Amino acid sequence: MKWIDAIITVLQNSRTENDLYEPMHYVDITNAIIDGNLRGKFGRTPQNTVNANITTHPNIFSSLGLGLYGLTEEGQRYKVKEKYQPSIEKQQYVDDEELEEIQEDSDPQINIEIEKENKSKIIKVFGMFWDRNKVNWTDGKMEGQQNSKSDPIDFKDIRGIYLLYDGREVIYVGQALDSSIVKRLKDHTRDRLSGRWDRFSWFGLDGINPDGTIAKTEDMLNINIGDLINSLEGILIEGLEPRQNRKQGNKFGDEYIQVIDYEIQKDQALKVCIDLLGKK
Repeated sequence: MKWIDAIITVLQNSRTENDLYEPMHYVDITNAIIDGNLRGKFGRTPQNTVNANITTHPNIFSSLGLGLYGLTEEGQRYKVKEKYQPSIEKQQYVDDEELEEIQEDSDPQINIEIEKENKSKIIKVFGMFWDRNKVNWTDGKMEGQQNSKSDPIDFKDIRGIYLLYDGREVIYVGQALDSSIVKRLKDHTRDRLSGRWDRFSWFGLDGINPDGTIAKTEDMLNINIGDLINSLEGILIEGLEPRQNRKQGNKFGDEYIQVIDYEIQKDQALKVCIDLLGKK
């Protein structure tokens, strides 16, 4: 199913008992698409792709601000194309539906919208309370994904701001502009803070291209003071987690969940096997 058909399907299914269509945040729309398996491929930045598809079709989707979208009258009448199920005889290395999705994912207009969205945010991507022990500091890899079914991204070159935690307490705040956040974090595994932190949060000034590569942000000119305040507020809320606050808005970046390093996974699996054999 095409992205636009999947998005409309989710919003059309949001109809209430009063025959009204409930608006949804684009992140929630993305999660509903993934949970419903409405597509065969989700890519590396499904949330960005959903948001870009919505903004390129103002005749179908109406914006209510802060990332919330609903359906216009045209969108409510839109007839969704049924998901194509190819027969076994037609299945090849890439079936017709998957080929259609790959071609759609490379749509230059969608990529332009994602790039515009990246430029409109000061903090573009972030990760919260990641586990120090799940990062391969030797290789300098720091992988994350937008959700459990999207392809992982390596944030080893991302720049920005980071926080170190001892349990739930923030013990250090740092910045990484001349080098990457991963490089600064790796330094902290060997300096005077080495034994004092077990988790970290990070906030990236660089964006993510649709292919998962890092989109370097150069000097940000003409920064809107409202966007700056919004970003600073978002960092404090996300980083300190006040009980009455939770940041979600279309001017603050996309959150990524941590992916445990593959080599660490192998080591953990090996230890489990050794333990099981030792008990026999």
